[in-house]
Amino acid sequence: ANNTLIGYLCVLVCGESSNNTVIGNECWSGTECVVLKESSDNNVINNNLRSDHGDCVWIWVGSNNTITDNRCRSDGSGFCINLLLADDSTVVGNNCSGGSDSIYLGVSSENRVAGNTCSGNPWSGIWLDKSPNNMVVNNVCSNDTYGIYLTYSDGAFLSGNMMNGCGMLIEGDVPSHWNTHEIDDSNSANGHPVYYFKNQVGAIVPAGAGQVILANCTDFVIKNQDLCNSTVGVLLGFSSSLYLTNNH
Repeated sequence: ANNTLIGYLCVLVCGESSNNTVIGNECWSGTECVVLKESSDNNVINNNLRSDHGDCVWIWVGSNNTITDNRCRSDGSGFCINLLLADDSTVVGNNCSGGSDSIYLGVSSENRVAGNTCSGNPWSGIWLDKSPNNMVVNNVCSNDTYGIYLTYSDGAFLSGNMMNGCGMLIEGDVPSHWNTHEIDDSNSANGHPVYYFKNQVGAIVPAGAGQVILANCTDFVIKNQDLCNSTVGVLLGFSSSLYLTNNH
């Protein structure tokens, strides 16, 4: 505990460690760059570089960790940043590319994911998996299969995210996986707003959408929209009596 590691070319594995600062490391090979596991709290992981394959930052069971300004490049295997059973943490300003996923949160809650750049991932830019009540704001996701991917998660707050060459995907088998999110139209797909509606009856989706998502809605009209290159143009969950016409 209470260590500061600066400027090493190394792979760091810290088990049951708290109050550490891991800064300025370069990892060019191996399977992981920075691993904190088994009740690792209040750590700062800043300005590390990862290139080759595997995970850049992996936190397994922890809280109040800060992951900022890391550069993670991978060959398509592993996660760039992987939080599993990790809560109340901050993931800000990281540049992630080429991993299977850029930023993955699994069974993790009350985290803030903001201002990250995610690109060229064969799966997702940002993935919330069974992870409730997380904030995802002002990220840029480009040319990922799924820009932002929500699976079996409740209560996500999304604002100001830009998705280029991709869009959002929501999956879940109960209504709360769909209709408990706050997703405003400052989120965009290919330069056009993401329109997310929940628990509404009877409306026409505004023109000029980049992606349309309906959660527990009825009697909606979706027409004359150009929704190309946005992962899923029209995404429907627990919705019925819809009219779609003349969309591209």
